[in-house]
Amino acid sequence: MNLKSCKRSFFTLTSAVILITSLALSGCVYYLPEETGNTGAINTGADEKEKANSSAEDTGAEDIAAEDPGASNKNAGDIDGDTGESEMSGNNADDAAGHGSVEFAKKLKLGWNLGNTLDAFDDNKVFADDLKTENCWGNPTTTKEMIDYLRDQGFTTVRIPVTWHPHLEDPDINSGSGIRINEAWLKRVKEVVDYCIEDDLYVIINIHHDNSKEYYYPDTEHREQSLRYVEAVWKTVAECFKDYDEHLIFESLNEPRLVGTIYEWKMNYFADECLDAEKIINESNQLFVDTVRASGGKNAERYLLIPGYDASSIPIQSKNFLIPRDTTEGKLMIEVHAYVPYSFALQELSSAETNRYFDPEKSSSTYQIDDLGKTLDEKFLSKGVGVVVDEFGARNKKDNDKDRSAYYKYFIETMGSYGIPCCIWDNGIASSDNEQFGIVNRRELSWYFPGVAESIMSAGREGYGN
Repeated sequence: MNLKSCKRSFFTLTSAVILITSLALSGCVYYLPEETGNTGAINTGADEKEKANSSAEDTGAEDIAAEDPGASNKNAGDIDGDTGESEMSGNNADDAAGHGSVEFAKKLKLGWNLGNTLDAFDDNKVFADDLKTENCWGNPTTTKEMIDYLRDQGFTTVRIPVTWHPHLEDPDINSGSGIRINEAWLKRVKEVVDYCIEDDLYVIINIHHDNSKEYYYPDTEHREQSLRYVEAVWKTVAECFKDYDEHLIFESLNEPRLVGTIYEWKMNYFADECLDAEKIINESNQLFVDTVRASGGKNAERYLLIPGYDASSIPIQSKNFLIPRDTTEGKLMIEVHAYVPYSFALQELSSAETNRYFDPEKSSSTYQIDDLGKTLDEKFLSKGVGVVVDEFGARNKKDNDKDRSAYYKYFIETMGSYGIPCCIWDNGIASSDNEQFGIVNRRELSWYFPGVAESIMSAGREGYGN
């Protein structure tokens, strides 16, 4: 599984002083344009986490990461200059009056991630049973009782990350036989989706840990292969679910990025590689929309989630980010991951810059969350484009339950005040040296941290009127 670190991106501010202050507080690395007087990276001490792939079957070991430490390190002001405004292409540009996807997003309210489960994989093993990957990072097999428990606690949405490449009939996607997903795996994904649909929950499924040079990789060298992969997977998935109503949402890609490079979590708008990646991501998102719409049925009007580089909130504000053209008005939403403030939410405990404390009365704790809501509102909601923060959370740091409770309450209520739904990242880990983002004990159908859970659910009721 991929270990995540701070998702870093680039942006330009009209005030270099505000920018530098913001960066110093957030602990992230950005690349600044020459006119600000900086020719390199400002390194404020955030260490890069190594990416690892550890997955011992049924051992409970999971490398992970928050898995998806998503991304967003908030901006301290509006983006202008070289990055400009994100482009509203297609029908979404004219949808401000209808606000279709904005109103729909409000229905999703508080969500939960079935993390490190259907997205789990181990490329070093060959499983005789195609379904064994569901357990290979230590989580139990998903049951209807688990989903019932989530519904009963008050969750409204379940995001189901799905990794597809271990389940291809022919793993060589460049072969003449094409890309075909194993029927047993597709049936299993459908079964878990149905658990949620039967409980009247909203469901998000995606292409998750397929970002590699063997499958999907956003650069020109791998462009044809990547587009072929995106089209083939979504053509199959869309056909499978074409009769499902709006409770099912498709998410194009999870955190598309240049894996294994110095830019993996550091968007640099002076680097040709990064600009190239954004172009391929734009193409991939457009192909995703076109493929789903062409499949017919209820997919013609299905709500779709569109990510930018890393699923960060920063690149989606750039003029390079294009919202796809769509044949149906008001059905596209922007996907954002936000583990902020990074030093509290995600940074490893061993780091000298880590922070175990969150005080909702102090701006040093809250300003990035406040800026996130304000920015997403100004850049997208006000223009009629819905937003979903479908990953966020704070790892357990020596049982700092009180601080995590305060964090979850503040984050959820802040996003709720804008009508932005958010899905807690839960990787199932509650005790180990790995990132502890476990919230729900899936084996016992209980909470790992009852106090934190009460804060989460009460914030959901307050923030979204659940």
